[in-house]
Amino acid sequence: MLLWLAGAGHELRPDAGYFYNARERRDPPHITIQLTLAGAGFHQDQRNGRRSLLSPGRAFVEFIPGPFSYGFAPESRGPYELVFVSLAGPEAERWGRKLAGQFGPVIDLGTSTTLPEMMLGIVSARALRKLDDPYQTSATLYQLLMQILGTLAERRIAQDPLAVRAIDIMRTQATDPDFSIERLASIFDISREHLARRFRETTGKSPSEFLLRHRLQLAATLLHQSEHKLHAIARACGFSGANYFVRVFKAHTGITPGAFRERPWMTLAP
Repeated sequence: MLLWLAGAGHELRPDAGYFYNARERRDPPHITIQLTLAGAGFHQDQRNGRRSLLSPGRAFVEFIPGPFSYGFAPESRGPYELVFVSLAGPEAERWGRKLAGQFGPVIDLGTSTTLPEMMLGIVSARALRKLDDPYQTSATLYQLLMQILGTLAERRIAQDPLAVRAIDIMRTQATDPDFSIERLASIFDISREHLARRFRETTGKSPSEFLLRHRLQLAATLLHQSEHKLHAIARACGFSGANYFVRVFKAHTGITPGAFRERPWMTLAP
C-alpha cells in the first residue's frame, strides 16, 4: 500500500503566538511527525494531561485532528525551529499506530543528523515538485519511517548488553541456514525461553522474529540490486530452500519475491 504525503514544512517560530489545539483543527485526517531542530516546543497530551518539552532531537508523532495541543515552549532559549512531515492514507495510519503503540506520541530521536536531513530533504523536494510521482513519494516516506523506527529501536536496545550482543551475532550468522535460536541461547549459556523473554522485553520481538525479518531484509536487498535466481537468493540469505523462501516472503509482505522485484519503489520495514 502507498503512503501519501499530506504536507511538509520547515519553520522558525519566535514566540508563544505559535500554538495549536489539534482537536480543533479542520484539516483532512493525517499523521504528523514534527521534529525540533533548535529552541524548544511543547506537546500537551489531553488524554492524560502530560506535558512534554520538545527540545532538539525530540519529536511528536500524532493523529490530526486529535486530543493534544502543541506550540512554542516558554522555556525555549531562542526561536523554536522545527521540521514536520505529514502522511495520509490507511498505511500512514497503520504506521502511526505502530510508532505510538511502541514508543508513545513523544519520541526522542537523539542527536543524529540523518533524520533532520531526511525530513528537510522531503520539504525541499516537495517545494521543487520532485515528489509528484506517488510511487517515488511512497518509497521516500517509507525510508523516513523505517529510519525513525530503526533509530528508536537502537536507542532502546543500547540499554541492554545482551540484546546488543544477540543482534550482532544474529546479523553475522543470518546467512547460515543451520544457525538457530537454540544455538544463540547456548552461546549465552541460558535457556531459549529466558533469551526470548529478555529479547522481547527490549525489542518488542522474539529472537526468531528478528532473525527471520533480518533474512527477509537481506533478500529484499538482493531482489532489487541483483539478478540472482530465487534459489541463489534463498541460499545466500539463510533460507533452507527456494520454496520455503517464497512462502515466507509472501506471508510477511503479501506478495511474491518476483512481484517485489518488479516494484523497485517497495521497501521492507524492519
